[in-house]
Amino acid sequence: MGYSVNRIITKDQLDELRDFESKIPWDKTENYYNLYALYKYNQRGPRWLRSSLEEYYNKKIHVSYFLKYVTGSYTIAHRDDTRVSDSTAVTFIKTTGLVGGESIIYESVPNKKDKKDHWTKPVVVPNLGPGKTLLYDTAMTHSVAKVHRGERTVHICWFKRKD
Repeated sequence: MGYSVNRIITKDQLDELRDFESKIPWDKTENYYNLYALYKYNQRGPRWLRSSLEEYYNKKIHVSYFLKYVTGSYTIAHRDDTRVSDSTAVTFIKTTGLVGGESIIYESVPNKKDKKDHWTKPVVVPNLGPGKTLLYDTAMTHSVAKVHRGERTVHICWFKRKD
């Protein structure tokens, strides 16, 4: 598989993160790069969260922010900037009444007829419970399916390349 799922934060830390999230002054975003009809908060969040992620993955965070997906929100298929980061981590904070909103990772599959070519196979990652973190390579194409009902709140970060 081209991704991993880990539980990095404790239940107490998740409670603290939910409390932090409840006080966020969200900015409505109709379209920001590849994000549609969602809310964004451009702050890093609690220092302990960044420290926990950096320690667990043994990498330094380059950029991070919070996203809240609501009914109608989605992210189109894209790749992140591989010039500055090598992996992306998405920590789930809330998945209240969520229908849709699954993460989709597109794995590369060799084309048996043309060795120079490859296909991409979408792998739907089931919605993760709060407190879990999804990690994938920044070069992998990925998206978030449209939210049909409920809410999906995440902290997303990109780890610096170790070149």
